Amino acid sequence: MTRGQRRQDEVTVVRTGPDAEKLRRGSTYPECRRGRCHLAAYIGVMGPQDGVDYVLRAADVIVHEFGRTDIAFTLMGNRRLL
Repeated sequence: MTRGQRRQDEVTVVRTGPDAEKLRRGSTYPECRRGRCHLAAYIGVMGPQDGVDYVLRAADVIVHEFGRTDIAFTLMGNRRLL
């Protein structure tokens, strides 16, 4: 509201995300973890507005500052240019 100079009655919040009622654990694919115990994955559009840079910075902290070697990172998707 502050950024767009809008009143509360002019603003609608639209949340996106998976429907928790439809989520079901599927088959596991240990090979995707590439020998690690854990896998962190990002699947989606990789445009400047999508926050992929946060994933990269978090991976850097996890590996280089925390010294974790038991986690693999996978990023999948298309790059969108604005």
